[in-house]
Amino acid sequence: MVTLNMRKNLAKTPAVTLGRIAGQSFGLYRSQFGSLFTWFLLPAAGRSLWMIAQRGLVHRLHPDWPQTGITVNDDWGLSIYWTTLVLTCAGLAVYFVLAGPALAMSSQMVLRLRPGARSAIASSLSLRSIWIQFLSFVRAWWIFAGGLLGTLLIGATFLVSNPERALPFWYALAVLTFVVGIPVGIWISLRGFFVIPAANNERLRAGALFARSATLTSGIHFKLCVAILAILALRRTLAVLAGWSLSHCAIAYPDASNLVTFFLFPLVIFVLDALCGPLWGTATACVYADRIEAELIHEAHAVSLSE
Repeated sequence: MVTLNMRKNLAKTPAVTLGRIAGQSFGLYRSQFGSLFTWFLLPAAGRSLWMIAQRGLVHRLHPDWPQTGITVNDDWGLSIYWTTLVLTCAGLAVYFVLAGPALAMSSQMVLRLRPGARSAIASSLSLRSIWIQFLSFVRAWWIFAGGLLGTLLIGATFLVSNPERALPFWYALAVLTFVVGIPVGIWISLRGFFVIPAANNERLRAGALFARSATLTSGIHFKLCVAILAILALRRTLAVLAGWSLSHCAIAYPDASNLVTFFLFPLVIFVLDALCGPLWGTATACVYADRIEAELIHEAHAVSLSE
């Protein structure tokens, strides 16, 4: 009888589907919006402050920005846009790392709402989660980050003095950065999708977290990628609309260009990050809860068969 019940429960375990991810994520987002929004204020504020500092640095190096447009130079390494790309990627890394506590709280929140799931273990939601996110970022994106910094370094130093010898190395680094670094970074990031929930629910050391996350994400990499891309597409669409509106405002009122550049646009990005970040947290937490629930049922089923 026990074995029969376990088989029935295993058969009733819902599979991870895009529709289920979306339904659970938006449902939790609506019901727990206040708490989720509060926790994601930290990474949103970190990225916003980074953006203000980044724009101030660019303005200091190029005093005619943003009042007048700056065209791309023949030397890409010295271009304002190439430098800004590096700083923008660093700002995204700041948001990712500081989101650790918010992701940990999201997972604990979901597990408390699941009566059959393992109880979340009370642990540090701040420093440890931030440290794990930092390790996760370095592990996934070190090739991309190293290549991006390398292209900037070569462009800023050697392309001017010796372009004939430096240009082949610059192109090789650019290929390594975008053709190799981005796919590798995405793949490792998907395999490490559950490091924060596992760290705060299963008392695993940093070295074991990535193996545990890789086990839990096995077979659902594509679904996770599509879910995250959907969240990013929503976030990007809202940012483009906001940027379009603010740019027209700056054109119509040139005296307000500094206000738009150094205050209004970072403020809009801060709000969007704080609003869209919880969808990332709820998607991560809900899928993690589904995976460990199915795992527990499978383990119980295997024990019942052995008895």
